Amino acid sequence: MDNNTTTAAAENAVTMQIDVIVRPAEPKKRLIGYASVTFGGVVIVHGFRVLQGEDGLYIGNPGRPDSASRTGYRDTARLIGDEIKDQVHSAVRSAYIAEVEKLQARAAAVAVPDKEKVEAAQDDR
Repeated sequence: MDNNTTTAAAENAVTMQIDVIVRPAEPKKRLIGYASVTFGGVVIVHGFRVLQGEDGLYIGNPGRPDSASRTGYRDTARLIGDEIKDQVHSAVRSAYIAEVEKLQARAAAVAVPDKEKVEAAQDDR
């Protein structure tokens, strides 16, 4: 690959459309969700991890367990270039926050039954 090809690929990556689907999950240590990212409508990568770090949300690359790795995991996909990495991480963070807000709004809209009324109704049976 020559320098012109590398530059063209980097420029295309920055202008690429990115669509994100997030799935909040029951927290397990720092893991709080997963994301799938579609690049330019032609490639989808599943398994990005949404993690709660000390400084806020962090997006982890998709990976699989690997006992030979020093961390115990090996990335199965990796974003190359700071601009595309920032663009994907920002899109995943925004989508995760929007999804959590939507879930919170749904939960708030559900009326919680009064415990005494439920028990009284059961006693009437």
